[in-house]
This record gives sequence, C-alpha cells and structure tokens, in this order.
Amino acid sequence: MTPQGVMISVVAGLLAVVAVIAAYNGISARWNEGEAIDLLNELRVNVESVYSGQSTYGSNADLVPTLEAFNRIPDDARQVGPPVSIQHPFGQPVTIRGNGGRFRITFHELDDATCNAIGKAYTDRTRAGSGIIRIQVNANAPGGVPAQAPRVWSLADLTSACTQGAESNFLTFVFG
Repeated sequence: MTPQGVMISVVAGLLAVVAVIAAYNGISARWNEGEAIDLLNELRVNVESVYSGQSTYGSNADLVPTLEAFNRIPDDARQVGPPVSIQHPFGQPVTIRGNGGRFRITFHELDDATCNAIGKAYTDRTRAGSGIIRIQVNANAPGGVPAQAPRVWSLADLTSACTQGAESNFLTFVFG
C-alpha cells in the first residue's frame, strides 16, 4: 500500500470514529433527557405523597431534608452529604422548595437544548393535566417559590426563554 493509501485509510478510520462518537453522544443526551423527565415526575409524586394531608409546604422551606427523612429521594439522583442533595442526570443540582400551597422543583445549569427538551414535555398543559401551574426559566435559581398566577406555557414561550447559554438555564416547575 502506498503512503497516500495509508493516509486515506487513517483519515477514513478517524471519520468513522468521530461519527460513532457523535451518534453515541446524541443517544446519551436523549437518554438523559428522558431520565430528567422521569426524575421530575418522581420527585413531584414523592413531595405530594410526603405532604399529603398537610395544609402547607412550609414558608419558602427547603423540602429536600424532609424527602430524605422519608427516604423519598431516588437513589440514582441522591448525593451523599451532609447535607444530602439531589442531582439531575446532567450532573447539576435539583432544588425543591415549598411555600404555602405550592412547591417548585428547579433543575440547575442546563444548556439551551436540554432546557427545551425537558420543558417541552410540559408545554401546553393545564394544571389538571400535569399539576404544573407555572414553568419558569431564569439565569439564576429562584430563591423562593414563584407566586404569580397560573399560566400555561406554549412551546414558543419555552424556546424564547431557554436562551441563557451553556449550563446557564435554571428550569423551574411550580406545582400547586
């Protein structure tokens, strides 16, 4: 084989490796998005279960310690402390706070595409369909539980909000 043939073979091999890696990354990202949606649903159910019969979720209270006390943090999202915390499949924190009759779950530091992919599962849904009364996207984690009136988000609302940049979207779901 000539030196040019060897070079062409090496380049073709490298391109094949790059293509396989790109395909794997795409599949991995979609898998993590599905896991994040599952985590959101599981945390919502666990919060509602633990606080069933209670008149309030607290006064801008951190609900993670209570979920931990009831062993209601999924093992694959649980981060050993102290204090124990929750991490989403993309490796950043998840916070849960309650205030009065509402609680919020915030996924920290998502990139724009991931913010859109997770949020779109809940756009155009009413409270009756999902329990979500608001979706918010911010450049920082909210300090408390948003108190604004319920609002159904469209896909256009989400895509215009998930624009904070790489690992800069804080995606919040408010339940009540």
